[in-house]
Amino acid sequence: MADTKKHKGDESTPSTPFMDELQGIQQEIEGLTNESLQELVEVEKKYTLLKRPKYDLRSKVIQKIPNFWLIALENHGQLSTYLTADGDRDALTYLTDLNVEDDVKSGYKVTLTFKTNPYFTDTTITKEVKFEGEGDEEVTIPPTIHWKPGKDLTAPPATKGSKREASDGSFFQVFCAEGAAIADSIREELWPNPVKYFLGENSDAEEGFEYGEEDDEEEEAEEAEEN
Repeated sequence: MADTKKHKGDESTPSTPFMDELQGIQQEIEGLTNESLQELVEVEKKYTLLKRPKYDLRSKVIQKIPNFWLIALENHGQLSTYLTADGDRDALTYLTDLNVEDDVKSGYKVTLTFKTNPYFTDTTITKEVKFEGEGDEEVTIPPTIHWKPGKDLTAPPATKGSKREASDGSFFQVFCAEGAAIADSIREELWPNPVKYFLGENSDAEEGFEYGEEDDEEEEAEEAEEN
């Protein structure tokens, strides 16, 4: 039987009488994998279109619920960490609609719709994320907000007492900058089912609460033993 092992010091590529056959089979497998990925993209596109009327209907109902999107954002573990600027929460009380337009292959847009407010003159603010290259690298197109005098929530904090001093960026700072941190979380987590975040039923919050309870019980048990 031929020795096909690669010996120490032998830098040549291992070969067997079956290598051509093996490589041929592997190429067929990779071809089928590529075909399946393309079909999955087409299926996802189909159902994205089918869900659009439902999303529109959902938005109409949500607009009847005061502060729905603000509450959903506050109950999202990651997104809530960006609500740090002094006016973030107040500005988001004017948020009436949130929408994601998704193209599986080319990218997506996140659009925030506001009623008249004391912070900016825009009624819609859109963050666009494009997928480019073979690795689907994210390229962002940040929005431009027309702030009213003295109301720019993306400006550096004016006083040392500002909540933003210890933050990596407030909601509007991050949303209006390069990068897709907030947009990705909205698209992948909040947008598919915002109702569970509004109701505080998201699994992250539940698991975190349970974990905290267990820690408290352990600390109480240790204190009881010491006493």
